[in-house]
Amino acid sequence: MLVLSADHAIADEASFRNALVSAHDLAALGSLVTLGIEPSFACAGYGYIRCGAEVGADTSGSAAGFEVDGFEVDGFVEKPDESTARSYLKQGNYLWNSCMFIVRPSVLIEEAELYCAQLLHHCRLTTASVTKGLDFIR
Repeated sequence: MLVLSADHAIADEASFRNALVSAHDLAALGSLVTLGIEPSFACAGYGYIRCGAEVGADTSGSAAGFEVDGFEVDGFVEKPDESTARSYLKQGNYLWNSCMFIVRPSVLIEEAELYCAQLLHHCRLTTASVTKGLDFIR
């Protein structure tokens, strides 16, 4: 499952497609993947992802034994103040949070069961009570 925001301008479509392929490969292995954007300036108006350990596909021929496809998420910071955003840029291990996610639906449900079981319960009740008419699902 791919979840995208509607308000992004993607200038480099080829790189974006490559990122989606890598994200798909990680999601197929059971990861919940979020796409980060390398910050070009300190912005207090964006959320940030703190990058942890490298993750990737096994490529025995490479020096590290795997090809880096991404990083574990060590945390999220929602819209820090400007000086904190500047420090993130200097540290180099932070990305802007794009709010784009790639995940197998079964993994998303497992995460929902762990972290928001009541919300998942209400979602299930809602989907069980839908009605269809004409071109609408109510």
